[in-house]
Amino acid sequence: MRGKEFGTFLTPARNCYVDDFNLYIRGNTFREVRLRLLFYTVRDGRPAELLVPADIQFTIPNQYVGWFTVDLRPYTIQLAKQQKIAVAMQWLSSEGDTTTRQWFGIPAVFPAALHRVFGRDKSQAQWKSFPMQPSLYLTVQSWR
Repeated sequence: MRGKEFGTFLTPARNCYVDDFNLYIRGNTFREVRLRLLFYTVRDGRPAELLVPADIQFTIPNQYVGWFTVDLRPYTIQLAKQQKIAVAMQWLSSEGDTTTRQWFGIPAVFPAALHRVFGRDKSQAQWKSFPMQPSLYLTVQSWR
């Protein structure tokens, strides 16, 4: 799973600063999962260049389930009104019991006609897109 990326497309309704990233985890058999959060520009309906150069890593603790929040205020991420972005998580590492089946689940609505997710198996692989709406969102402070 190392290097695998999964994310979704978002478009802020107003100019905003990103306060945090929120992810719902339905199932988790790992002792630890380390992820990197990535923000991309969008070109031709696909993630393109990195929008935020900071290396934003976070760790999901032992078999954690429920809403998980990553504080992004230290990164001062600013998004423009109607700026199409892609927000992705990249799997960096995990620790678990190798004698049992490992599972990490994020619920999603499928199919979702008006929403898309994207993913790729390795950092340089081709992007794939699916009609889904995952359980993740950004909390922002907006202004007109």
